[in-house]
Amino acid sequence: MKKVSLLLTLLFCFCFTSAYASADSATTSFDLQAKLESLEDAGGGTLVITDRSELEQIARDQGLDEVPTRVEYKYTPAVPGPDSQLNAVSTPDLSIYAASSDVYWAKTADRGINYTPGDLYKSFTIDGPSNPGFKISESQKTYSSFTNTAGADLKVIEASVGFTSGREFQSSWEDTTPITKTEKVTFNLYTKYHEVFYSVYHGPYGDANHSVCTGTGLARNPVGSYLQKIITNK
Repeated sequence: MKKVSLLLTLLFCFCFTSAYASADSATTSFDLQAKLESLEDAGGGTLVITDRSELEQIARDQGLDEVPTRVEYKYTPAVPGPDSQLNAVSTPDLSIYAASSDVYWAKTADRGINYTPGDLYKSFTIDGPSNPGFKISESQKTYSSFTNTAGADLKVIEASVGFTSGREFQSSWEDTTPITKTEKVTFNLYTKYHEVFYSVYHGPYGDANHSVCTGTGLARNPVGSYLQKIITNK
């Protein structure tokens, strides 16, 4: 039984990178991710999509019953919490680890910063008219997290990932949307994360071929929020 469990663990460690890489390789007829990244690079802003083919693709991707007349995305960066001590990563002296053949260490696969609908905070639909506009004012505390240490000191994983666990952020959604009497608007409020997958090994530091993979995990760090508005005719 122990041999079977070890085999399953090793197989999972081997497969997790390729599995997530294949998920990221999916493409659409237009590069929505690149357009959203331009908002993030600018430190916030709004993207409006009116092209029919792009709207059709969004409808297919999100399983909408009808093609919208317009879709908008508003990005707002997350604000770090008041505890500044949580903002720094405590980096262990890796020279100590390099000299040992019996240590826990982590190997990372940075997935980057992704727009993921799985991080939906709230969703609702408003029928028009709404003048001068429907106002949203929402906020939520979010935290960086690690799913598993797999026997390693958390600080070792934090140093490999690049951020600490339990760091507090404030995500917010602020907007006023005019809605005509012929429109209805679905509001989707998303939280955006920087995601890093990692494998934990036990053995010679940095030598995966001669180490045993003790487990894998996902580290997530809040970076901002998206307000998606899907506008359709009633």
